[in-house]
Amino acid sequence: MIGMAYPLYVAMPDMFIAPDGKEWAARLDDGRLVVSNLDHDTFTTDQWQQRLGMVPTLDSLELPPDNQQLRCNNDGCVYHHGAHTIAMPITEPALLEDCQHADIIIAHVAVRDCAATIIIDEQALWMKGAHTISFDGDNVRVQSARSERGLRPWSVGWKTRAQQEKEEGEE
Repeated sequence: MIGMAYPLYVAMPDMFIAPDGKEWAARLDDGRLVVSNLDHDTFTTDQWQQRLGMVPTLDSLELPPDNQQLRCNNDGCVYHHGAHTIAMPITEPALLEDCQHADIIIAHVAVRDCAATIIIDEQALWMKGAHTISFDGDNVRVQSARSERGLRPWSVGWKTRAQQEKEEGEE
């Protein structure tokens, strides 16, 4: 019984980003989960779907052209959640344009000189792994796999406490 009630009492992410940044999933207002590519990484997609309680999934290419919440083309996708705009550009021109208009950028390449408030790019993905994004009105909560698992000597990007304190002191 407790397991069945779990999704009702735990805030579920609105967006998932795979560790390589090439796959992502976004929850639509109707409860469906739109995935960047259903055929590419079925294990990851299945994990996201299970975390949300086995919601129906849909490939982003199957969205109707009049969908206002998530739109995709050959240059990337733009997801709207309330007042937030999240861009997942594929091409460099799309990245440059999205940096001027989006609040959050998710890119599998390095992003420089971008006006977006939150940037999840190649470096962030390499250092912190997979990410989730949750929205609560105007508040945005970004979590990473690294923040959940903690720093371990076998983790990518692991540093001793002395190294971390030294870097923080230099900033």
